Order: sequence, then C-alpha cells, then structure tokens
Amino acid sequence: MKDDSEYQFAKQQDSQSAIYYYNVPKIEYVGEDGTVLPDDLPVSRWKQLSSENMGELSAIGYWMSQSLKRRLPGTVIGIVDCYKGGTSISSWVPKSTLENNALLAKTFVKPFEVATSGKTDEDYQSELHMYRQKVAQHNYDLATFQAAHPDVSLSDAKKKVGHTPWPPPMTPTSFLRPGGLYQTMVRQIRGYTFNQVIWYQGENDAQQPDVYQTMLAKLIQSWRKMLADSSLIFNVIQLPGYADEPFESWAKIRQAQLSIAQMIPNVNLISGSDTGERHNIHPTSKRKLGERIGRLVSNQGYSQTPLVIETKLKGNDVIIGIGQVNQLKIDSDTKMMIKIGNEWVPRQVKKLDE
Repeated sequence: MKDDSEYQFAKQQDSQSAIYYYNVPKIEYVGEDGTVLPDDLPVSRWKQLSSENMGELSAIGYWMSQSLKRRLPGTVIGIVDCYKGGTSISSWVPKSTLENNALLAKTFVKPFEVATSGKTDEDYQSELHMYRQKVAQHNYDLATFQAAHPDVSLSDAKKKVGHTPWPPPMTPTSFLRPGGLYQTMVRQIRGYTFNQVIWYQGENDAQQPDVYQTMLAKLIQSWRKMLADSSLIFNVIQLPGYADEPFESWAKIRQAQLSIAQMIPNVNLISGSDTGERHNIHPTSKRKLGERIGRLVSNQGYSQTPLVIETKLKGNDVIIGIGQVNQLKIDSDTKMMIKIGNEWVPRQVKKLDE
C-alpha cells in the first residue's frame, strides 16, 4: 500500500478498525541444513490495521478491506498476504505437480534444469553481476529521463526508456524456480482455515500463455488439497490493461482465467481489464480493482463479474447476452475489437431496447 498513489490520502482517512492482516514471510529458499534465504527477513505477526502500519498491507488487500468494512459493518476481517512480485504461476504449485505432467515439465522444469546445470558458483555470481549492472543502467536512464521530463507519467517514461530487466538469472536457490514459493511460502499457511482466496497473477506467464489454463486448474486443486477444503472459493482476478506484451498473450491468459471460472465449481471471475496502465506493469492505483473485489466477495448481490452467456448474429450485428448482472450501463463511446479475417477492427457497442 505504501506504493499506492493514494497512500497519503488513505493514511489521513483510516483509523484503527476490526481489520487484521498477516504478511507471510517472503522466504525464497530453505537449505537442507535449515538455512533460510534471505537471512534478514523481519518476523511476521498478525497486526490490527491502522494508519501507522497500513503501508505494509497489499494495496489490493487494503482497498478490498475498506469495501468490505462498508458492506459488512461490525464484521472482523482477517487478510493473509501471501505474494511475491515478478513470479510465474509455476512457482506457486508443488514441483511434483509440474514433474508429473509432460507439458508442464517441458515448459517449466526442463528449462530450469538446463539453466542450472554444469555451472559453478563463480558462473552464477558473474551472471548476477551482469544482471545487476543492467538494472542499475536502466534505473539511471529512467531517473535521468524523469528529471528532464517531470510532467511525463511513469507509464509513458517506461514506454520511452524501457522496463526494468527481468527475470534475473536462474540459480538453484532462485525464488523463481519451479515449485519454489509453494514450498517456502504457501505451505507456511497450511494450518489456516480460509473462507475465500483472491488469486491475482499472470503477468509473468505472458511468454507461455497457452499452458496457463492447465496451470491455474492445478494450482486450485493443489491449494484445496493442502488446505483440506475441496470447496474453497477462489476469486480469480483477470489481468488489467497493459500494452507492452506480445500481442494477444494477456488476452489468452484472461481467456484461460475465464474458462477456469466456468469449468471448476466455486471459482469466481473478477474482471480487471478496465484497470491498469498502458506502459506500467505495476499500476500505481489499486482502488478501483480492490473495491470491486470487496464488493463481489461480500456476496451482497452477486459474487463475480457479469459474464457473456450467449452470442448470436442478427444481420450485421453481433448480439451479446450478459448474465449475472442487475443493471447494465453502456457509455456512448464504448467499443469492442472484432477480428475479421486477420484484422482487428473497432465496432460501436449499443444497448438493445428490448
């Protein structure tokens, strides 16, 4: 939350309430001798949300909690933050799940084995040094550009300068390794009981979007098994708007998220495609999406984003039926992109009178 564009405003508004949160320690690796990396992690404990500590809570979690507080006054809300940025979904499932599926093993496990075979500690240190140099150069270039163009948004500055180099080089202890964060973070909370899960991820799987549907299904299955709750509700957040990825890759991941919500019981879809920033993979404002999540998980009205339930042709029009919605509003400038042959063209959207 400390990085949210409305952090200072929120600090002035918020007072201590019946909202509690726990940040799962971001452990990256545990050695056979019990050594933990990083070795300087702060001790985590449950905290009552207040203006003094709200910066430590995820921005999505904060805005969701405020939405829930308004809708469910008097209800005690507990949030467990279990996240780490820049990760593939493959980091959050058991490694055995990946190894036991030929496609997933080929996509995630084999590349890791190739990247970490036949190298010495000196090799890893050299690769890491070169990577850090690239990051330092990028940060210098970005700061220089922003100093010269103070009125340009971070999103547009990154469009000009480029994005932070990612991912870092793979090592045997990298948190990006297949199954790594499932083992070091997710399993830390296996003793808890949850009534809902919010899953908001997918950006770092843009290079392999075609396996995301399989991966998300495996993740839901493995987490439900670990938590001994076969009907645990999952709220899957679709990726926000973003312009700087391979064409259609984020759309394919959104489609995979939609398909899982339709296929697996007790999985809800919450759209975020109308949020985000065109050239900033980490949007600085999370209020709109966080409050939407809170409104839907409060289960007052309906529990997920309205979905397309039918499509049909009528003359030159495409008629789209929307389900799970109490009210439908279409702005006068609302458009959809329609693929005709190999070309994407914009088409006006209007609401039928009938």
